[in-house]
Amino acid sequence: MSMVKTRDVGSWLLIAAIVAIGAVVYLRPTAHANTPALFEGSPATLDAAMAEAGSNGRVVFAYATADWCGPCQSYKKNTLSDPRVEEWVAANAVPVYIDVDHSPNDAQRLEVQGIPATLIIKDGMIVDRQVGAVPPGALLPWLEQTAAEAKR
Repeated sequence: MSMVKTRDVGSWLLIAAIVAIGAVVYLRPTAHANTPALFEGSPATLDAAMAEAGSNGRVVFAYATADWCGPCQSYKKNTLSDPRVEEWVAANAVPVYIDVDHSPNDAQRLEVQGIPATLIIKDGMIVDRQVGAVPPGALLPWLEQTAAEAKR
């Protein structure tokens, strides 16, 4: 019969502790981010945003999200709160904030299957969608290109 060395048990306990700490850090909920300022005063529903966009010749900037979505919180804090993104939306679009849990019908109408999702809509038709959290430097060229496509 062999005996386990104390040093071996200590090593295994250290490894287990590191794995446990890593799991806690990795799996902890992301802090809830406030709704970005670009949605302040925006229409409360997708239908209202589409009506407003239709009357003023703009596109709809629809953002699908959920409070429990970690990447959504990061996207709100870092990309949707970026002054360049806020400026682009203010100049070119009617924004609408769609919480997939509170507005499941709107999410279903837009065929949202992954969040965060950013959609550009013109005349009730989806021009394009961006799924996932991207930095402002990647979102802005996409917005420009998609808005140009919507004008054709």
